[in-house]
Amino acid sequence: MNNTIQPEVLKSLMARQNLTQQALADLTAANHMPVGVATIKRICSPKGAPVKQRANTITSLAKALKVKPEALTASEVPALDEGYPLNAYVTMKAQVTRNVDLSFQSVEAIYGIPRSAQVAMAPLFAALIAETSLRWRQERLAAVGSIADQLDKLRGENPLLNGAFSRTWEAEKVEQQSIEQKDVLGHHALKELEELFELSSKGFGSLMNHDVPSLLPEEWTSPFCTFLKDYAKGFGNTQIEIQSDRYDESSRMSDGMLDYRVGQQLINAICGDSKWARRVIENGFININEIPRELLSPDQVNERIAFLKARITDADRAEMARQEIEGLNEFLTIRGKDQLEVSDDQIARILSRWDQEDVQ
Repeated sequence: MNNTIQPEVLKSLMARQNLTQQALADLTAANHMPVGVATIKRICSPKGAPVKQRANTITSLAKALKVKPEALTASEVPALDEGYPLNAYVTMKAQVTRNVDLSFQSVEAIYGIPRSAQVAMAPLFAALIAETSLRWRQERLAAVGSIADQLDKLRGENPLLNGAFSRTWEAEKVEQQSIEQKDVLGHHALKELEELFELSSKGFGSLMNHDVPSLLPEEWTSPFCTFLKDYAKGFGNTQIEIQSDRYDESSRMSDGMLDYRVGQQLINAICGDSKWARRVIENGFININEIPRELLSPDQVNERIAFLKARITDADRAEMARQEIEGLNEFLTIRGKDQLEVSDDQIARILSRWDQEDVQ
């Protein structure tokens, strides 16, 4: 059997499915037949004539690319109808923030789940956590119902207690309906509750000549966001951070997203006190799984920092400083203050300050 993979054939097969070298490596790992990204890079960019590869490498790459093993060693790219059907996979195009990309990397580094597997299992994960959140809400609703029953017995003719009971009873109905409709993010429930709260507050406040608030910030965040924060706290795990503590558009999760980080503790351990090393990782100049394993031990901190800082060029450093100035100018514009000049001298001053901070 010919065990020499032709670089142009491999690159063409990857291009058909819009796969990067890292994505192809992830697919092989998801199939439990991992081929490292370094190996794929060597095959795609040989220093000289192509070299023979192990049969397991060819089989794994072929399975990930959905072609027969012979297709990789052929002199020409196979036609679309040869090998396995290519429509078994679809390409999902979606932009993610740099923090989300870091979370993908961290999950792979901490738990050993390749990025491709994380994406493939995302609907399963989402469904499981959604159902868990609904159960969590149902349990708390039952507790609220028990308190409401006690309040109903105690309220008598007291108008203050009657008003409180009325709002509790209405909110209980809205929450129950939201749970039954699997309104996980709580969009419909929040809007209905807001309208009910505003109506009852106006009527009750007018009746009692008392200023009753129409909106309590801590009560109006997304129920899903509240559940996730409570759920994450139960693990006592600082690798998982969920933000959004106040009432604003993000806390309602209008687009189904929220601010979170996975692996901050891991990144802290890798970068230590070096801000430049952190900038290299957080700005995507290197993926966490591209750091040599031998450099990840605690006694290799100086070597690891030097390796990370070498990943960024002088041009990249200058571009980061320029972006820093532009971001600061946006803030100064909002404040009605004069902007900073985007000059070589200004960039040099920022880089000098960053270097001094890194030494400290």
